[in-house]
Amino acid sequence: MMNYIQVIFLLIALSSAYAQTNSDEILEYEHDGCLWPFFSKDNGKPITNQTEFENIVRKDASLNRCVGNLERIDFEKYVLVGHIINSGHCYRPPGLNYFAEYAANSKTLYLTITYQEASRNATCRAASRYDLWLLIPRPSDDFEVVLRLNALDATEHYLENEISRHHEDFKKQLKTFFSFAEQRQWNKILDATYPKLFSLQPRDKMLQALKQSYDSEHLKMYFSDFKYNNDAVFFKADSLQCAIADYSSTIQVEFLQKNNQTDAEFEDYLTEMQTKFRKQYPNSDLIKKENVLHITGPKQLLGVYNTSKRVWYFLELSKSSSQLLALLFEKDLASKIIEATQLD
Repeated sequence: MMNYIQVIFLLIALSSAYAQTNSDEILEYEHDGCLWPFFSKDNGKPITNQTEFENIVRKDASLNRCVGNLERIDFEKYVLVGHIINSGHCYRPPGLNYFAEYAANSKTLYLTITYQEASRNATCRAASRYDLWLLIPRPSDDFEVVLRLNALDATEHYLENEISRHHEDFKKQLKTFFSFAEQRQWNKILDATYPKLFSLQPRDKMLQALKQSYDSEHLKMYFSDFKYNNDAVFFKADSLQCAIADYSSTIQVEFLQKNNQTDAEFEDYLTEMQTKFRKQYPNSDLIKKENVLHITGPKQLLGVYNTSKRVWYFLELSKSSSQLLALLFEKDLASKIIEATQLD
């Protein structure tokens, strides 16, 4: 679909809202074995203040070492959540990932922890337990944490099968996303858009901008002929499963002549807009038929997987996306996406 990211950039430029962006980053807390493990009934109980934190610091011969080495936590910004993982692997289990989500209109934080279990013949006899402690951006004062554990079976073809499964889900959901664009269902397009985008600009304003940009008194845009090349690149960065997809589509831009606009003025306007679109889509074929411009060419799209919901969220990419990616993702992930898409 035509680049609604540019609409977002326009809104950002006109508003300082993005300066108030709240990060949803989860940080793994380095504890160096200095925190007492929870009993099973306390797994996932959030530590919300300094007093509670001091109560779980080891009080044995390691006390002085631990007090000197443990990094101080800003409990106004974060809460600390711990969980004991018995994966069968020595220390940190492979495939360890974690995601946090807040239920809509609720004070429940759902924390999903995914890891790969050891096979029967490869169980670590010495240290198969791993104490995971996570710093999570602080929600409301009155909340509960619900843990969702996803222990993956260890098989020789685990990674291959996992990517294959992700690709099938990705293709199905991408096809649905394309159908929303063809039908111009703006709300459903936003439902399938990477949610953190709405921390830069509220959803209702983004919806209004989409409608005004694609269905105004000056022009109307339609999308068709979506073709996915069936060769997405999947990769993991930090706790995110991502995909970069190449596809092609046709955009039909119908220009509407104003009542007070002469035919000559309208023709000049069409020429000007054709030049702008050609700069925006340098690798696309542009065909002008009367007052309709047909733009067909290659495009790229980013997919971000939500493990707990088993849903792919999408984000259109273009040459102007680098700034937006820097706002949405950590530096390493943004750089990885830019490198994979060869964005400027």
